[in-house]
Amino acid sequence: MSLKLQKYDNNFYFVELENKISPWNLLKFCCDAPYLKQYLIESYEGGNTLIPRETWKEEGILYKELENNILIFPYESIGFVLNDSISNLTLYVLDNFDQNNNYKENFELLIKIINTDILQVIIKKNFLYSLCGIYLFSIMNLGFDIILLKNLEKTIKSIRGDDFIELSYIESSLLITIKGINFIIKIQYNENEYDYYQFQCNKSCKKKLLKVEE
Repeated sequence: MSLKLQKYDNNFYFVELENKISPWNLLKFCCDAPYLKQYLIESYEGGNTLIPRETWKEEGILYKELENNILIFPYESIGFVLNDSISNLTLYVLDNFDQNNNYKENFELLIKIINTDILQVIIKKNFLYSLCGIYLFSIMNLGFDIILLKNLEKTIKSIRGDDFIELSYIESSLLITIKGINFIIKIQYNENEYDYYQFQCNKSCKKKLLKVEE
């Protein structure tokens, strides 16, 4: 599955992709100061939801339950959810929960898992390319550090800014050599316009525009 995106508003993008990304990486690389945030959860279905809430409390899990099965977790306890086998989840990352504010409009990051396999994210524009880089490393099953991620982000962004609607990794194009990693992606700009790029990444990342026949 490719990464598909569209503008949500002036500052956010809606992104849909295969659920291959660790939620921890989304918090670490796509959110400012996640340890200072609060986490509001709706529609949670996973292994933990088969356990009585009394057991959660006995295990020392910190959370607050509001009406309609809405849960709020501090950063110290959100791992209880993120490390679970999740079937469905809607998670709002908030600066501070206030019942007088509409959290569905005033969030820092929204993560939604649908039927285990689909991941939807509403993300700030300045973190969009972090998500693209994490997606590529995750789909290729590669580890990465912050330097490599930032270099990949800059290289993707240099193609045509945010002027694309879909990014796809070309399956089996990954080649690992002593010079680094090589792979091919497809960038779709609209229904009829697209390009293929070969990337070579080590300490830095370079791109090469490929002709279709290549």
